[in-house]
Amino acid sequence: YIALSYCWGHRPTENSMTKIANFRARLSPNGLLRDDLPAAIRDAITITERLGIKYIWIDALCMIQDDIEDKHAELGKMSQYYRNSFLTIAASTPSATTGFIGKLGRCEKHPDSPLPRDLVPLDVFAHLHDTKDSGGAGKIYVREENPYQLHEEPINKRAWTLQECILAPRVLLFGSRVIWFCQHMTHSDGGVEDWSFDQNDLERTRREFQVKLRQLEKASLDSDITLESTLRKTETRDLYDLWHRLVGTYSRRAISYPADKLPAISAVAAVFSKLTKDEYLAGLWRSNLARDLLWTTPEAATHRPKTWRAPTWSWASVSNAILYNQPPPESATLLADVLEVEAVPLTDMAPFGEVERGHLTI
Repeated sequence: YIALSYCWGHRPTENSMTKIANFRARLSPNGLLRDDLPAAIRDAITITERLGIKYIWIDALCMIQDDIEDKHAELGKMSQYYRNSFLTIAASTPSATTGFIGKLGRCEKHPDSPLPRDLVPLDVFAHLHDTKDSGGAGKIYVREENPYQLHEEPINKRAWTLQECILAPRVLLFGSRVIWFCQHMTHSDGGVEDWSFDQNDLERTRREFQVKLRQLEKASLDSDITLESTLRKTETRDLYDLWHRLVGTYSRRAISYPADKLPAISAVAAVFSKLTKDEYLAGLWRSNLARDLLWTTPEAATHRPKTWRAPTWSWASVSNAILYNQPPPESATLLADVLEVEAVPLTDMAPFGEVERGHLTI
């Protein structure tokens, strides 16, 4: 099956959401017509059909959006949905109502041609060498030097989509470029493939996370390899450093509902829990708690949502971008003792999602 990652937009009611009122009707034949779906979802279905895949998973359709119990249950399975997909389509449009097939990046005057919109005409005069041809004038079309920045794609500015794309084994991104991501390579349909301009280092982080996932899967399939021995070889410390980078990237992304701060990264947290065998504490990890507490923000003033969502010692309690700058060296002596720490999930169905309460004594 295919999974879809996309931006809902500012009017989620236009996303043809499945709700308690229409759930039963949608299970019947012709209960959900393609023409009634927003453009991005229709395009994703078209791509799925052309790839010869029978099924597609779309959160707005496959989760009952106004059923709290169903949402919590489905959020608890989110890591499996994206990780086990054959491919995730990433539709980098501002909202679900904007389609993406054959439109993004095309020439505005010639939308039906494959010409990109950033072509620049250069006047030239040329003639054939060693001939009597007197030559002629014409135009050569070139593209401006415009370094592609992956983090500027609309889909990479939304909080929920980070875990969707980072967990998927393969991603086909439709944005200002069409880009293929998998565990072995990244290729762009046109343009210079230079990701060094990506200030958030998203591609390197995604690659490293995929490597860790492959090691986890290999350990689970090979009886002669234990997860513990795999982690010793790759150093567990690298995993926690990777988590810090993910938190930094995630915290700079936009989120529509403040209560979604922990749920929107819960799928990645669920996988990290399997990798580390560690206890999750509202965005932090028990075994690495002393270092995890060393988060900071670019500005001195912190901004917190009106409604409590996490204990104040968690980065999830603030709306600022999060930094883990200059952590102490491995040789540093830890002087603090954690006497007691607890973060209680709002529901057992989503152990990595919203928290009900938490406290820490050091």
